[in-house]
Amino acid sequence: MVNWCGTSDFLVNPLPPVSNHIQICLLTGFYIDESLFPPSCILPPPHAEIPYSFTAPRQPSPLPPSTQPRTLLLGPFCGRPACQYVVARQTGGVCSAAYLRGETVRVDDVHAFEGHIACDADTKSEVVVPLVYTGVDGALRVLGVLDLDCVAKAGFDDVDVRALERIAELVVQSCEWAKE
Repeated sequence: MVNWCGTSDFLVNPLPPVSNHIQICLLTGFYIDESLFPPSCILPPPHAEIPYSFTAPRQPSPLPPSTQPRTLLLGPFCGRPACQYVVARQTGGVCSAAYLRGETVRVDDVHAFEGHIACDADTKSEVVVPLVYTGVDGALRVLGVLDLDCVAKAGFDDVDVRALERIAELVVQSCEWAKE
């Protein structure tokens, strides 16, 4: 996650303000599949018989078939306050769409995107890039998404998308996943 924290900061802070210190990019952050987070740090009651561990799974596992939607938790981010979690469902906004499709979603006008979740009223456009991990078995697993919000309509172009997809790829590759 340390690599991911630096990436969030790197993507937001170098961008100049548009006016009156309003940043072009309001938020850049990672929403990560909840299964990759460590268990809650709240200790179980003393009488609990189940051993408790604070260790997160280091190897992304295939998502089990389920009728229950996955939850993406806000991981490292930089910018204005953001939604703490996103429930990944077909009508769940831009982050859900990118996560479920496993492909980048660029939205030039968020108000025209059906199901858009407004974390910040100033957001006009958004790009969300999936974080895709290829296991040693060759299976692709979507770990989460990299989300960027912008104050301008059509604030991201094809060059931005390609660069962000490469950054997402490098961030996933930089993690030391345990061997399967």
